[in-house]
Amino acid sequence: MEKMVKAGEGLDLSKPTLGVISDVHGEIEATARAFDEFEKRGVERVVCCGDLGELAILDVFRRIPTDFVAGNCDSPRREALATEIPKIGGRFWGDAGEIEWDGKRIFFAHGHGRLADRIEDEAYSGLWDLICFGHSHRFELRRYDETVILNPGAIQSRGEKPSCVVVDANLHVERVFPATLLLW
Repeated sequence: MEKMVKAGEGLDLSKPTLGVISDVHGEIEATARAFDEFEKRGVERVVCCGDLGELAILDVFRRIPTDFVAGNCDSPRREALATEIPKIGGRFWGDAGEIEWDGKRIFFAHGHGRLADRIEDEAYSGLWDLICFGHSHRFELRRYDETVILNPGAIQSRGEKPSCVVVDANLHVERVFPATLLLW
């Protein structure tokens, strides 16, 4: 049964925390501010759900160990990402990643094309505690049975305020707004 969950309820920063970020599209300054926020909250690991943009953005990610997947905008750089990400201490998973973190099973993908259907299939599988994805540039947080399904929003946003998230070991989520939204 799918139900909504609320962001920011009871985040426990005394336990391990995970950062989730997506759709950075080369926004180095905003991504650096996101990592400032991650460090303030003691984030020990980051999941990046794709659309990195230029390779120069990887320098920001060297601050916290990060697991990466490719987004649709990363297609021209896939080989370079596979080569460069390990140099900064990260891990590149290709289209989809599977990690265990603090006893939680996590699946993550960008969410474009056929991966959108896979995310839903994985949610129904019951195999995962947390599923993370990006692509839409819109924050989403819901639950299907025991699986939390999360889109952190985007650092390079189209309409929504730029955001990323911090997740604690109990899978409580805090939405973080590292960049200032400028409206003209």
